[in-house]
Amino acid sequence: MEFGPTVNLHRDIVIGKSQRWGNVSSADFQGAMRHIRIYGRALSPVEIDNLARDRR
Repeated sequence: MEFGPTVNLHRDIVIGKSQRWGNVSSADFQGAMRHIRIYGRALSPVEIDNLARDRR
């Protein structure tokens, strides 16, 4: 199964900032992020499960 890009690579990647749509209320993330990983593709369910298990 192939997926297309999930971000517009012609814009900055911003983590924790909410999208600004006129018809949807939103707020920026308030808190701390300990670990952040950015992948160039969608992770498989097995990869996500492995990452979650590493955090336990």
